[in-house]
Amino acid sequence: MAQSEALTFLVGIIETKEAIEQIDAIAAVPGVDALQVGTSDLSVSLGVPGELDHPGVQDTVRLTIKTCSRHGKIAVVGGAYQPDWLRLYAGMGVRMLLVGNDLSLLVGALRERAAFAGRLDTDGKA
Repeated sequence: MAQSEALTFLVGIIETKEAIEQIDAIAAVPGVDALQVGTSDLSVSLGVPGELDHPGVQDTVRLTIKTCSRHGKIAVVGGAYQPDWLRLYAGMGVRMLLVGNDLSLLVGALRERAAFAGRLDTDGKA
């Protein structure tokens, strides 16, 4: 049990206006190791769907970083997979970035494979 507990990583998700208002209470929950800003869902909640670098999203990331610092938690950003967004949030001091999800990684791999197949000639040489 001690080993299982030591290997468990519990993340509180910040992706609504209500979560932003309760961020200190969420961070104070015993056993929570990190707070993750879910940028995609947060952008919808803030009325700016898909604008993952919107000032309101950026402000929430900054607030999350400060809150995590006060509570000894790790700040995480998920959903912002474009390189410019990853640079933005890493530059703010986010310690953990989710750089893709199953769908985005699968689509990227499929595009790469399709491009390779498109370069093959009838002898199977690229």
